[in-house]
Amino acid sequence: MKCRNFCIILFCIFLLSCVNTQNKKETEDKVATQAYIKKEKGIVGLINGEIFCIPSPYNFSKHIRVVTDQYNTTLLNSPAHKNKYVTPLKKAINLGIYGIDLAYINTFAQSADALQYFSTIKTLSDELGLFDVFDIGTIERIENNINSQDSVLNIITNKYREADMLLKNDNQKKQAALILTGSWIESLYLLTQIEKEIPHPQTRKHIAEHMFSAKSILGLLKPYYKTSEDFTQLIDTIVNICYWFDGISYEYTYIKPITYPNLKRTVFTSKSEVKIYPEHLKNITEEIKKLRTSMVQ
Repeated sequence: MKCRNFCIILFCIFLLSCVNTQNKKETEDKVATQAYIKKEKGIVGLINGEIFCIPSPYNFSKHIRVVTDQYNTTLLNSPAHKNKYVTPLKKAINLGIYGIDLAYINTFAQSADALQYFSTIKTLSDELGLFDVFDIGTIERIENNINSQDSVLNIITNKYREADMLLKNDNQKKQAALILTGSWIESLYLLTQIEKEIPHPQTRKHIAEHMFSAKSILGLLKPYYKTSEDFTQLIDTIVNICYWFDGISYEYTYIKPITYPNLKRTVFTSKSEVKIYPEHLKNITEEIKKLRTSMVQ
């Protein structure tokens, strides 16, 4: 497998976002979002002029390792399904889904399965025209650090903005929005399924934090609402999931950060607390499973 294909796969892992908003209710969400960015070290960028953050993929992987040591392939979208995706929407959505599946596989160091997903993502990426997301310099850096999971994560994280700009400059905003959506769907799906088997407060926290990403996903998809029935159904379903996210509270307590000038380092010590009720969790779990099933079939 060429290293370039590996880069394309890793690119998909990082496409999760959450948007800042403007009205009174959304101003509260903005404060919570900013707290989330600081606390979880999210990446900040712009899409269509709107501020968004990307939850740390390192934290996602780290959390999975803490919660469970059970590698469960039945949770993942099988590479054998790739030939079923004939529309650009399904290809882009599942490119995002397979990217998150790769993150899960990478967490358990399952190289044999990873190769299958490499091939699958290469196929979908080529069909969507995503040939040169990363430059040669990035590819060489990844190749030199291939045995260090954290180093590779840091390299790709730092390169995200450049890849995002490439997508936008090539008039591929719709594809980017769909890849983001697929990543969001699969990330939330995996977390809810793991929570069903192994309940853990930190998993519930990560699930609840997807409410920030949901707002961004809707913002990105909104321009395409009436372009096709598939887009309309996709957006309507996410709106329905957001209804249950509205019942989640995110409390943020500001504590002045500690700065170490000599080290050029700032440590954020503010505290955050997420409260998600069993009924909301149950409905989010059911609704995201339905949506995910409709996308991978």
